[in-house]
Amino acid sequence: MHDAAVTMAKLRDEKYVREIVEGLGGPGALIASMQEYHEIVVRMRNERAALMEAHPNQWVAMGKDGVVAIGDSIDAVIEDAESQGLRGSDRVIEFLDTDPPILIL
Repeated sequence: MHDAAVTMAKLRDEKYVREIVEGLGGPGALIASMQEYHEIVVRMRNERAALMEAHPNQWVAMGKDGVVAIGDSIDAVIEDAESQGLRGSDRVIEFLDTDPPILIL
């Protein structure tokens, strides 16, 4: 089996999934983390226009308390956010692109 098939097989194993969920603090902790991340996403969306005006064509990282890093490169912003202890679901990172590509659907 290749890696994806092995992963999917493990995720079908209820005991394995329960161990992972409990290792992450249990269902309540996971739900709270997802809700907090959603709040950060919403805040980024709400503040995006003002951020784009103030920091055009920059990378920005936002945590639950607001903007935590702004920079010219995603690597610099990630490094700055991580130096503050923010990883993964603790922050949202976006590029404030003033000239995004046109999508034709």
